[in-house]
Amino acid sequence: MTTLLKNSFSRIKTLSCIFALILVLTGCTSQEVPMTDAEMAEKYGLSMEDFKAQKSAAARMNMNIEDHLSGSVE
Repeated sequence: MTTLLKNSFSRIKTLSCIFALILVLTGCTSQEVPMTDAEMAEKYGLSMEDFKAQKSAAARMNMNIEDHLSGSVE
């Protein structure tokens, strides 16, 4: 009975370590940093003043800036 408990505990430890490793690896791969307003303005070929105006207009229409500037409507 003691051997059975030791084996079960060993398997639980192993599975816990594997699970922790998976969590760490998944977390490390998704560290994408959001673009700044300046980077977004450059991406869409707008001045900062025009970008801020467009961003404000998008917010008034409850849209995100990407959808607003691409002209997509859902």
